[in-house]
Amino acid sequence: MTHNLIGVDKKIERAEKHILDLQDARKRFIDTDPYPTGGQRNPETRCPEYRVLSVRAIDSDIAAIAGDVIQNLRSALDHLAYQLVIVGTRKPGPFTHVYYPIAKSATDYETEKLRKTKGMRQDAIDAIDATKPYRGGNDTLWQLHELNLVDKHRLLLSAGAYFQSMDAMVDILRNLEKQVGHPIPKIQYPISPMIKRFPLEVGDVLYIADPRDEVNDNHQFNFEIAFKESGIVWGEPVIPKLQEMVDMVNGIVRAFREARALARALWI
Repeated sequence: MTHNLIGVDKKIERAEKHILDLQDARKRFIDTDPYPTGGQRNPETRCPEYRVLSVRAIDSDIAAIAGDVIQNLRSALDHLAYQLVIVGTRKPGPFTHVYYPIAKSATDYETEKLRKTKGMRQDAIDAIDATKPYRGGNDTLWQLHELNLVDKHRLLLSAGAYFQSMDAMVDILRNLEKQVGHPIPKIQYPISPMIKRFPLEVGDVLYIADPRDEVNDNHQFNFEIAFKESGIVWGEPVIPKLQEMVDMVNGIVRAFREARALARALWI
């Protein structure tokens, strides 16, 4: 009978690899200019207004890869729980009831963990308790669990886009060049909108310029892809959120490694 965390580590490594794949998929999608913009002077205010002209659906590859990240992280936690039951029972299994318990509330957690951690040593259960795996305790852990359920039943997670930032120096430099009569070295100064519009829709106004400015088609608007799962994760950038989940799961596993009694029992 053997028990260790090699399988847990491999699942986390796969999640990290999928995040790299996701970064590539995101770049390919954004490089296709999925959210073209256009400027037009408002006839009433005389201000140049820049709007979204069209919105493309997020590539299905992006949602599918995000689901792979989530599935591997959730599996890593369940692998950890399984090893803890092997240690507690001194039996190789199989065990069909074992999961890393994550619940919608602290009350539900106390009920669910009795079944899902049956056979674990008390110090292992205490270590899981310390992660507060329920909504209101560790929301990121709860979001991971809920997104995994969505991905299992609906195949693809929902995602949308939002306006992240723009270069605020474009109009300023253009006006200065007119005044001095020669080109000025380009300086970029990205600014983010005070109000994040999500999900992005056709006709959304991204920027209103000074009425003295000319309509400038050289404005560059930057967009980001975010989760669009109502009641779970709404409007949070996909890649940073997934990286947060990777770091969280790594931290949980590290805590078990640093608990000496458990580390000896798990042969790590």
